[in-house]
Amino acid sequence: MAELSDFDFDFNYKIIQFQMNIAANGFNKQFRSNSNMLTDEQLSEIRKLQRGQSIYFDDIKAQGPDGIIRKLSSFSLKIK
Repeated sequence: MAELSDFDFDFNYKIIQFQMNIAANGFNKQFRSNSNMLTDEQLSEIRKLQRGQSIYFDDIKAQGPDGIIRKLSSFSLKIK
């Protein structure tokens, strides 16, 4: 559950799906999760990454307390 601290009102959203992308050997590998958790397959791929490689998360969807599903901004992480 995503929460914002020191906010004037409750602002709770739950991630309901996302896609993880990894560039490896010139190919883009895509892995989908239909929850707010990394799948076993995603975790396995993350463990294989080396320093300097990046993970890109997109197609992130969250559901708010009003029941409306919203698409969130993509982001990337670089392995150090």
